[in-house]
Amino acid sequence: VDNDGVYTVIEGNTRLQIYKEFAENSVDGNWQTITCLVYHGLSNEEKHEIRLQSHLVGPREWDPYSKAKYLYQLSEIECLPMSRIIDMCGGGKTEIQKAIDAYVEMERFYRPYCNENGYEFNTRDFSKFREYQNGTVKQCLQRKGHDDKQFAIWVAEGNVDIAQKVRILPKVLKDDEATAVFKKKSLTEALTIRSKADVFY
Repeated sequence: VDNDGVYTVIEGNTRLQIYKEFAENSVDGNWQTITCLVYHGLSNEEKHEIRLQSHLVGPREWDPYSKAKYLYQLSEIECLPMSRIIDMCGGGKTEIQKAIDAYVEMERFYRPYCNENGYEFNTRDFSKFREYQNGTVKQCLQRKGHDDKQFAIWVAEGNVDIAQKVRILPKVLKDDEATAVFKKKSLTEALTIRSKADVFY
């Protein structure tokens, strides 16, 4: 309960929505009350801590994209200092920042491209963007005249097909034949060029 008497659901929105739908559709059972804990006058940070305990480090973990989205909210919208975010959710500064950066690039480049070109925005592609935060990969792409938007396009179009292979992208881009196969097909196809096997291993 907020100081103004308004009840806010901190954790359990899905359950609440199910109860509402059951009540509206006259499903047998009592859907008028939900067993819950009621907190009074929590600060925003305390509310975040409850959510984090449930989804970042609790039994109902969010998927990596959702975790990064929430970390972004804490950092960029709530403007919590990194030290406080680390206290709340654990982990190191570098890992948290890379997760936030991956989320930002998905929203800035990947989502618009998917929307404009009829591709599915797939949150499971987050792992590819997370691997892309490796400095060596980004630097290589920049030297080859590519940028974050181009990487997002490759992900959307299926050229970057497996997250674990993103770190091999610089080696692929060093070889013209492998690069051509990658841009036409996928990283996996580029890595199967037997005549160029010594480039990758």
